[in-house]
Amino acid sequence: MAIKLTKVDERRLVYRISLGGSVIDDLILYGEAYRQEHGQTLEPSRLMSSMVEEFMTEDKAFQRWKKSENSVSSAQDTAKLAIEPPSTIGGVP
Repeated sequence: MAIKLTKVDERRLVYRISLGGSVIDDLILYGEAYRQEHGQTLEPSRLMSSMVEEFMTEDKAFQRWKKSENSVSSAQDTAKLAIEPPSTIGGVP
């Protein structure tokens, strides 16, 4: 078996999110598949972080936009958010 998620980067920025229903169950199962494939046990939050990263990396339209001039001014605004993260994400304090 070869799951899609590759080895996880160690850098982290903490965000809180709310998950429900089958996503929780599937995330736990995915963690077990990851452990079997890579020999490393990861917390669900670590798995989600890498899943989001790989999703954005594989999104060709996003990658083209990221390299465009339009992303330059947005990147400056985003850098401010990375320094001072918002107090709530998706309505979760």
